[in-house]
Amino acid sequence: MSNTLAFVDGTELVLETPPWASWNLDVHRNDSGRDAAHAVDPETHRNIAIHERDCLYQRREVASRPGDRLAEYRRLKLREIDVDGNGNVWLEFDAGERYSAKGVLTTLESSDRTWQRQTPRGIDGSGSTWRQWEDVRDRSAVPTPPSCAALTVSQVSGAGSRARMNEFLEGGPDGLVDHTLGGVHVWKAAFEATYHSETIAVLILSTPASPHVDPSSEIVISRLACHPVRPQNTSSWFIARVRDWARDHGYDRLVAFAGVGGNDGTCYEAAGFELEELVWADGSGWTNRDGRGEVANGDQWRRSKWVCALD
Repeated sequence: MSNTLAFVDGTELVLETPPWASWNLDVHRNDSGRDAAHAVDPETHRNIAIHERDCLYQRREVASRPGDRLAEYRRLKLREIDVDGNGNVWLEFDAGERYSAKGVLTTLESSDRTWQRQTPRGIDGSGSTWRQWEDVRDRSAVPTPPSCAALTVSQVSGAGSRARMNEFLEGGPDGLVDHTLGGVHVWKAAFEATYHSETIAVLILSTPASPHVDPSSEIVISRLACHPVRPQNTSSWFIARVRDWARDHGYDRLVAFAGVGGNDGTCYEAAGFELEELVWADGSGWTNRDGRGEVANGDQWRRSKWVCALD
């Protein structure tokens, strides 16, 4: 169920109603001391219950790489079922954490894996917190291209193009695209590689940020993102096609930066770029720290500048 707000400029905001919003929630007090909370679907009468002292596994994704997510699982034991003064039902776990009973219960038997009863596959059961890499490509309905030769590259422009590119950069239709920098506000040119009309990769070219660089001679790869189903070497293959566009439009240099979100520049090297500069970065610019200090968020990372001459 959803409601749509229409604005005078033609844009629409869709407000989604959670499918479990209409479910009823009941608390059963038992003489055994194991009270139970029940979430009941009023239409199908489906009943999902949890009892005090039951154990659940909570899952969250803490890191990512193409096609995989690093999942953290915690085993929590339900200590008490509590009803507050407003009639809201809460689940209080032994870790001192409290969660909405309706939110937890309706997630238990859905495709959302935030909460689950069964011990996750690959977990040995010892301890209370585990991490493991999980392949997430099976979650997607996006078809898998057999090779880069099956991809079609086209330049993207016109009404709605920015929204479409940003949707992909911010997760894609299935949420599996992982790009640390997210969407863009402006670009010089945008390209997509598709397979059976589905976007497999996106590349954005932007004007150099430095005022000391001639924007008519140099252009920058500001975004490069691929869906996990992409064929091997998609990034370097895609860059080679866009490089031809930059050369045909009179640019002398195609520049790319690496060092964020697991991008170490390998794809640029494979595409024929040369490493021009390697420094310690603090997120605000080219700050050389000689490997001594820590940046503001406590992390150290190397930022590399890759250049391809287009002569």
